[in-house]
Amino acid sequence: MENLPRIVAVPLRLAAYSLILATFVVAGCAPGHDGVPAPAASLGAAADSAADVSARPDDAPRTDPGIPAAFAGADTVRIDTIALGVRHLYAWDPRGPWGIHLLEIDAARCGPVYEARKAGPPQSARARTGALAADALAGINADFFRLPGGTTVSAHVEGGRIVAGPGARPVVALGDGRWWIGRAALQGLVARRGGDVIAPIVQVNRTHPGDTAGVVLFTEWYGEATPVEDAGGGEGAGPAAAGTSPAGTAASAPAGGAVRVTAVTVRQLDPAADAARTSGRTVAEGAGAVGVVAAVDSMGGSQPLSPGTVVLHGRGSTAAALRRLAVGDTVVWSTSVISADGARRAAREAVGGYPVLLRDGEFAPEMEEGVNPSFGERRHPRTAVGFADDGRRMFWLVVDGRQDPYSDGMSLREVATLLRDLGAEEALNLDGGGSSALVVRGRVANRPSDPTGERPVGNALVLAGCRAEGAG
Repeated sequence: MENLPRIVAVPLRLAAYSLILATFVVAGCAPGHDGVPAPAASLGAAADSAADVSARPDDAPRTDPGIPAAFAGADTVRIDTIALGVRHLYAWDPRGPWGIHLLEIDAARCGPVYEARKAGPPQSARARTGALAADALAGINADFFRLPGGTTVSAHVEGGRIVAGPGARPVVALGDGRWWIGRAALQGLVARRGGDVIAPIVQVNRTHPGDTAGVVLFTEWYGEATPVEDAGGGEGAGPAAAGTSPAGTAASAPAGGAVRVTAVTVRQLDPAADAARTSGRTVAEGAGAVGVVAAVDSMGGSQPLSPGTVVLHGRGSTAAALRRLAVGDTVVWSTSVISADGARRAAREAVGGYPVLLRDGEFAPEMEEGVNPSFGERRHPRTAVGFADDGRRMFWLVVDGRQDPYSDGMSLREVATLLRDLGAEEALNLDGGGSSALVVRGRVANRPSDPTGERPVGNALVLAGCRAEGAG
């Protein structure tokens, strides 16, 4: 049986909101000052005690235990319980003014099923968050993406399958039941079946990461064909920048400075084996994907990509190792996205963002270091994700903006302050502006700022359902 929504509304400026408030229960929170941003120390600080409260019924409670203290300065708060342990909160705060949407997820009660979702293949495809989360309890837009397509700037991992390898920017990732935020790296290798390791895999569906030896693995998600590499080793424009790998080493160059390349096309024997790549076993232990070499090309030409085939692309010394393969040889390969901090935490689901906002409950230095003031200090529509206790408590935040006098948006510090006040210990800013969208039960809950409405985006983070309820 579906949970009935629990709705709480907090009125103060009744002349402007009398029609809305007629449908809500009065809960009564103290107001803020119109047009005055809250101090960075707290967005939930006590507000003007001289506000008119005569319209509030005498028997109405001044506070409600379900309203976060961070929203104490809001004029209106609505709370909708959409599933066991999952609440959608809307607050309008005149101090911004801010229109704030928050999804709170209590993992102990919901048993959440999280998914990173992306339109495609190819990875350049885009879709609206509403479409990506149409069959889910909720969803938010996620990573920044490269126009005119939708290739994500950082890693995208869904169900252990790497759609796009990591870049220089951080990710928010789920692995082994725990969430983490930080820089990501790729680990992987390709080997002869039952034989020696051929080379490390240093990237997936990105152009080759600089002067590093190792294999780049291309799948149908990259596009119709692999990039072309010229005689000097420079690749044609791919859909995204190269990322990082803990296994990469300096590539050797033949005489004359040209970097030889080899592209090996492999027909995958069992595409369903993708899931085994995150099982925790190594290729030597039998994990990973298996395929048969269909073609070996050493001319640097573009190779076609299609479902069920992959291309192993090597440069320098790695190219020489790949050239020793022959048509008909059987190879195995394994890849995974892990944290780059030495802890080597796995990522079964991952989306990117920028910058990190909170670490251990404190403002992250990278929130402002090297961030363009027009992006970080100015107010914009924002999307962010925060969590506490390794993700046992999750906060998905969307702040509307560029819609004065309804909502002005927030600076990065204001977003970080709000998430900290809500109880988040770790937080990451996601793509904002016209991309910001929160979808609840198939409906866009916020007000996207683009005149045309909701914007197609690169990817989304989705709450597919709650195991505790047995259904989405």
